[in-house]
Amino acid sequence: MLGRVVLLLGIQWPKIKYKNATSNIELYLLKKQLLIMNKSLMVVVIVLNFVGLLTMSCESDDIKEPEIVKLNFDEIYQMKNIEIKFDSVSEGRCPSQFNCIWAGNASILFNFKNSIGIETGFTLHTYSNNEYRGDTLINGYRIKLIKLLPYPENNEVINQHDYKVELEISKELKRID
Repeated sequence: MLGRVVLLLGIQWPKIKYKNATSNIELYLLKKQLLIMNKSLMVVVIVLNFVGLLTMSCESDDIKEPEIVKLNFDEIYQMKNIEIKFDSVSEGRCPSQFNCIWAGNASILFNFKNSIGIETGFTLHTYSNNEYRGDTLINGYRIKLIKLLPYPENNEVINQHDYKVELEISKELKRID
């Protein structure tokens, strides 16, 4: 393999014959040629590694800007590195035509799958405080609930398949403090 790469790059390898070397000067010159060949080989390896790194970085589909994603119930948002599935809703919001002491809370269950297939379940809430989270951070991705529709009216039960969710997904940069 390396011989083919060397031929493609146009590096010529000198024919070295140790048995025919008759003087110290010839041995010195042979050692110098070997040193030059080793340095050339190192340059080839470094260049190939650099090209490989550039290729890998071009294939990344990490989110550069926050992305708004709308999902229907049981729908999956997919990228190369992750999947997020909208699993279920536990409704607890106060219907719009009622006067309640507090607005209530709906819990939305999601399933996150990373690039190697490890799944993590997480819940986001429409009412967020210290107890209920409206966002989460998984595998470097910030996932924030924007809204859950439809809003309940007149104490009617909403079918799971009628729910739609809007999320904001962004890639968190690692901080070095």
